[in-house]
Amino acid sequence: MDWIVTIGPAKPGDAATIAAFLEAQGLPGAGVADHLGDFILARDDGRLVACVGLERHAEQALLRSLAVLPGHRGRGLGRRLAREALDRAARKGVERVWLMTETAIGLFASMGFVDEVLENLPPVFPEQLDQARGRCHQARIMRLDFA
Repeated sequence: MDWIVTIGPAKPGDAATIAAFLEAQGLPGAGVADHLGDFILARDDGRLVACVGLERHAEQALLRSLAVLPGHRGRGLGRRLAREALDRAARKGVERVWLMTETAIGLFASMGFVDEVLENLPPVFPEQLDQARGRCHQARIMRLDFA
């Protein structure tokens, strides 16, 4: 099936749609509204098909909420969104990006992320620490340093 995807920043009013999309993909939707300005969306004919977000705290950021609908996977859309988010982070002065993943370890390793231990996750991400200690205890913690 052919599809044309448009990629762009989230707009005011997108928070509830993004949160519902993430929850439908098995990811937490909490906190989207707080970081809406750092979300990037992919739409196919106006329908949300993928997203990614950043939670920035000074020179640290958390890459979060990378999700792609099953019918749109396998064509590099997740990588494209992640790359766009990382480029934006670098332009905004972020020096280190963190993430937690259970399913995309290979993707992020190929982008330069390295394994990290939970204890090194900065305290500016308390919700992620709680998630990693709780229901996401299987998640891998990874980080990328901009040099």
